Amino acid sequence: MAKPCPKCGSACSSRPTAVWCTVCSYGVGANITPEAHAAGPDFLPPMPEPELGAPIDVRVDAKDLVEHLSTLGAKETVYPGSPENAILEVFANPKPERRYKIQHHTDEFTSLCPKTGQPDFATILIEYIASETCVESKSLKLYLFSFRNQGAFMERLCNRILDDLVTCCKPIWMEITMSFGARGGIKTVVKAEHSDAGRVVGFEHEPDKSPAGSLSQVI
Repeated sequence: MAKPCPKCGSACSSRPTAVWCTVCSYGVGANITPEAHAAGPDFLPPMPEPELGAPIDVRVDAKDLVEHLSTLGAKETVYPGSPENAILEVFANPKPERRYKIQHHTDEFTSLCPKTGQPDFATILIEYIASETCVESKSLKLYLFSFRNQGAFMERLCNRILDDLVTCCKPIWMEITMSFGARGGIKTVVKAEHSDAGRVVGFEHEPDKSPAGSLSQVI
């Protein structure tokens, strides 16, 4: 911020730890030495060395209870053989009063064609606005991994995953987008959406009254 120069009265320009006059190069402030005056307003005092502080103290918010999470931090990771054996875990939404979007993305999803048994590969984008709880990401990873030996059409898979996640965390809004690798020259993208308000972007519809899926649902 420009200030009147105490020597000539002209406007001064700010510099780190000092103020320099743009006309007479008069400097006032910390670290102003004869050498600094000789160098003029281009002189920048050396920055002090940063002080080494204490190690970062990682604290857990009292509202963000984590003791119930069994997959995160486990010494041994157990990969479920099917979605029925998977465990989806949640933790408290740290900001339930704000509507913010959470995204999970993976390009490692695999399943099987129910007719031929050939593998299907897909990328998945999970987007949702949390209500009271959020999905814990490691349990989500293991849940998605559990579909690797499941035979099901792409459309069923997308809706099954949406139903299970809605049952798990009860979001305000959620959308699952699954983009499958091309088969026979045709690439398939399946989207499924859940909304508490019964409103989908672009058009209105009646709220989905079908029962939500569960982890015990058979594909």
